[in-house]
Amino acid sequence: MIKLNIINKMIFCLLFINKMSAQFALPTFQAVSAKDNIAPTITGNSLASDNSTIAVTFIEAVFNTSGGSGSLQVSDFVFSISGGSATLSSTTPSSISVSGNTYTLGISLSGIANGSETVTVNPVDDSVYDKSGNEASTSQSNNTASLNVTNYVIDFDGNNDYASIAYSTAFQPDNFTVQAWVNLDAFQNEDYFVYRHKTWFIGFSRSGTKIEAGVRDDDGDWLYPISSTTPSTSGGWYHVVLTFQGTGSSTEYAKLYINGSLEDTESNNNHDLNTQNTKVSIGAKINASNQLSNYFNGQIDEVSFWNEVLAANEISALYNSGTPIDASSNSGNYTSSSGLVAYYKFQQNVNSETGNHNATNSGASYSNVSISGAEEEGIP
Repeated sequence: MIKLNIINKMIFCLLFINKMSAQFALPTFQAVSAKDNIAPTITGNSLASDNSTIAVTFIEAVFNTSGGSGSLQVSDFVFSISGGSATLSSTTPSSISVSGNTYTLGISLSGIANGSETVTVNPVDDSVYDKSGNEASTSQSNNTASLNVTNYVIDFDGNNDYASIAYSTAFQPDNFTVQAWVNLDAFQNEDYFVYRHKTWFIGFSRSGTKIEAGVRDDDGDWLYPISSTTPSTSGGWYHVVLTFQGTGSSTEYAKLYINGSLEDTESNNNHDLNTQNTKVSIGAKINASNQLSNYFNGQIDEVSFWNEVLAANEISALYNSGTPIDASSNSGNYTSSSGLVAYYKFQQNVNSETGNHNATNSGASYSNVSISGAEEEGIP
């Protein structure tokens, strides 16, 4: 009985509502969108490992007119840079590409980045809008990136590439040290990393199985310190150093170091360094008649020549567990920067970082390569 009364009341209510709705029109509502007053912003960025581009992402689709149309152009962005040694060749991006809301912008740099630079990208005034016509601020967040450290090496093809340094007596002192970092693309007998005709060299051995150095005296005799084991094309970068001590001593010593460790010592009495009016070559052999041969196939970096004998702990410091240090500045056990005659870092040129012994590049290219992480043991 109670249930029946409740049901009857519900039916009555429904009938009443239906009758009232027939006599009175119920109000209707139309959805109205709120106006978008929020300006577009950069939400993040990504810098290419070689610093060639930076990709910036906007929170929404953007255009170069306030009417919500028009693709962004390079002129709609501006770069600035602070710190470090690299500078901008242009504050306008060199290129632009788009994927969704992400714009990849080309960066034109002058000089070599040392990692202390900060690059900033901003929209140009009156240039970037969202579909509602809101203009992007010329001062954004999430729009800066620290440049990556870049290192270039000189790359030889083993056919006809080489670099040469003009004749100078500075490359035949009584005592000297010469170093190079080398990476092998191929292993060929008697190809040379650095060479001065009938004076000194570092390269592959005559037997074709070792790294070998040589120092010649004025009687035509050579001291040939040689590595104890065999290098390989898969061995990574090798730090090779030849020291010679020294004309005028009762006994002269030629020592070969590989990856910071002494590999061999050769000595002789009255082994006075030979004198020659010849060039220094990198990546090949140049004789007294300027004829070329014995081309090296691989990459070379950090070629340095000192007019003194570096101590073993200095050479170990230069090796630095496989990550080269700058030879132009003293660091830790390395204290002989003042003895540098020439220093070639090959940062897209063959100029010497010290002195006035700039080289000439004949055909070799430059590659952006990090030497960091070379094997501790080096020669397997």
